[in-house]
Amino acid sequence: MLESADSYRVFDMAYFGGAFAERVREFTDDHNDAHVRLELVTLNGERLDALQLRADEKGTSISTRDDRLVFLPYSLIAYVDVAILQDHRIPGFQLSVGSEARPRIATLMATP
Repeated sequence: MLESADSYRVFDMAYFGGAFAERVREFTDDHNDAHVRLELVTLNGERLDALQLRADEKGTSISTRDDRLVFLPYSLIAYVDVAILQDHRIPGFQLSVGSEARPRIATLMATP
């Protein structure tokens, strides 16, 4: 039986609102509340350096650090890279999950 790539899809609204957000908080705690950066890597290898990520039922919208707004379906996300921020970019990123008018926003950045 042939299965499509969507059969193995890991990334969706539930993932970003649950396991992902929880693991990023654990990661920052493990690194003494260090600032993090988030990159989403597409299937074609493009790295999107996110300042804000919004996840809803249809996919993601990503506000990038190079002043772009990118709409990316979940099926085009190859992987997500979270790392300790090593330079002087704006620390952290914002994650909002859901499509309601006022989504819950989790700001994933350390406080000074």
